[in-house]
Amino acid sequence: MLRNLFGKNRTLITVAGATLCATSVVVGVGLGSAASAASGGLAAAQQLVAKYKTLPTFVAPGPAVKGKALGKGKTVMIVPYDMEVPYNVVTVAGIKQANTRLGIKTDVYQDQGEPSQWEAGVLQGITDKVSAIDLIGGLTPSSVEPQIKEAEKAGIAVVDSTGNDPSVASPSYVTTDVPLNYTLAGDLEAAYAITQTSGKADVLIITSSDVTASEYVTGGATKTMSSDCPSCTVHVIDVPVTEWGTELTPDVESALTADPGINYVLPNYDSEVPLVDAALTANHSTTVGVDSLNGDPAPLAQIAAKNGLNMDIGQDMTYTGYATVDAELRAFGHAKSRVKTLNEHIPFVIFDSSNISTTGAHYAVGYGSVLNGYLKLWGLQ
Repeated sequence: MLRNLFGKNRTLITVAGATLCATSVVVGVGLGSAASAASGGLAAAQQLVAKYKTLPTFVAPGPAVKGKALGKGKTVMIVPYDMEVPYNVVTVAGIKQANTRLGIKTDVYQDQGEPSQWEAGVLQGITDKVSAIDLIGGLTPSSVEPQIKEAEKAGIAVVDSTGNDPSVASPSYVTTDVPLNYTLAGDLEAAYAITQTSGKADVLIITSSDVTASEYVTGGATKTMSSDCPSCTVHVIDVPVTEWGTELTPDVESALTADPGINYVLPNYDSEVPLVDAALTANHSTTVGVDSLNGDPAPLAQIAAKNGLNMDIGQDMTYTGYATVDAELRAFGHAKSRVKTLNEHIPFVIFDSSNISTTGAHYAVGYGSVLNGYLKLWGLQ
C-alpha cells in the first residue's frame, strides 16, 4: 500500500479515515492497542537501540583478494547521484582513498542530480575506456539502464553501490550490486522514537518517492512502529528530494498543525533536518524529537550541541567507499558474466547524546577500527 500511496500523482485520497492532502501524502493510522504487546514492543525497541550503539565489527564480504594485482593499471569512473550532497562527497573521498592504496586511478563525474548528467557520466566512462563505473549515493540503475548495457558490451564492469536494499534482487543488467540495509535504518529510526516516548509515539515520517531507498527506510519504520508500538500513531508525508527546498518545511508545519500530538519527526535522511527544524521553530514545537539517518557532520554537531536533533544513525561513509572498491575488485573482468549482489555489511551506529563524544562530529569517526578489515582482506596489512 505504501508504494501506491507514494506515487507522484499526489491526488486527494482517504485511507482508513485519514485524509491525504493533495500536496503531500499524509497517512494517519491508529495501529491498534494491546498492553502486553506494547510492553514487549518497548523492550524490543530498547534492545535494538542498545545493540546499535556499540562499535561494529568487520564482516568480510568474501574471500581475500590480491588487491594491488587486480587494481594495477585500472581506471574507475564514479557517477554519483549528486556531487553537491555531502554524503556523496565523502563517499567519493573514501573510494578515491582506497583506489589510491591499490594503484587504481579515479575519475569523478561532477553532476548536480540531473538524469541527463548521469547518462553523460556513464557514456564518458565508456569513451574513456575505464575498467569499472561506480553508481553511488542512491542513483537508481534503471535511470541509466541503456547506458549500463552499452558499458557492459564494452567490457566495463558497472557497480551499483548503496542504491538497493538487501531485500531487492540485483538488477540483471548490473555487474554487481552493493546493497545498504535501508529497512534496518527505518527500524532503528522508529525504535529510537519508541524508546524516547516510552511507547507512546505519535510520529511523522518524511519519505521521498523519487529515491528508491526511501521506500525501504519508510517501510522499515512503519513495520517497527506497528510491531513494537501497537497503540502508536504514524503519519507519512512524501516530499521528493527535488521539492525539499520549497515543500518540506510547509508540509511538516501542516502536519504538526493537523495533529498537535506529534512528538517525533523521522526524516529519512539527515540532510532534511534543517528544514524540519525550521518547521518546528515556526510551529513552536519545542518538545518534538527528531531522529534520522546518514551521520553527516552538521547533524552530528547538532546532537553534540543538543540543538534540534536527538539521534542520527551514522553510516560510515569512508567504509562505504571502501566497500564500493571491494566490489570493483571483484567485478573487474566480469562485466558480461556478472558478480551479482555483494553484501559488504556496511555498518550503522546510533549516535545520540550518550555517545556523540566518540565522533568529534566528523565523518568516519566513532566506528572503531572496522575499516582495517578491508586492508587485511586486500593484502595491504
